[in-house]
Amino acid sequence: MKRFRPLAAKGGPPPASQETQAPSRAAPTTKQRRYRHKNEEWELRRATISTLYHDEDKSVDEIVAILARDGFIASRRQYLNKFNLWGLQKNIRQNDMKILVAKGDARMARMGKKTTFFLNGQPLAVECLERFKNRQFIRQGR
Repeated sequence: MKRFRPLAAKGGPPPASQETQAPSRAAPTTKQRRYRHKNEEWELRRATISTLYHDEDKSVDEIVAILARDGFIASRRQYLNKFNLWGLQKNIRQNDMKILVAKGDARMARMGKKTTFFLNGQPLAVECLERFKNRQFIRQGR
């Protein structure tokens, strides 16, 4: 810890008894503390996180709380970064949905068969595709 001496009133050095300490920084609170985990630690929990997010339909905040109770403390932003890195998402992008609808419609026209699509190992509900078609139909003003 640095020590400094205040300047004397009339030029000379102050007596040793007036020596003071520099103000110390307060210890970071738990909100300010950053937890960094190695990639191996994240990979150990990847299956759990994926299951909570997709299968149990938990929100990111719920996952943060659940894993914090187990001693794995990380910020919401860290989880979102890992989700992007791992390709985890609940919603289907519009361009991807257009491709799925086009493939399903083409197969129905060609072979007369319905197509089942899978997202993250789970079958995609037909209602989801129908809702998307209806939304697109309304937007295009047909």
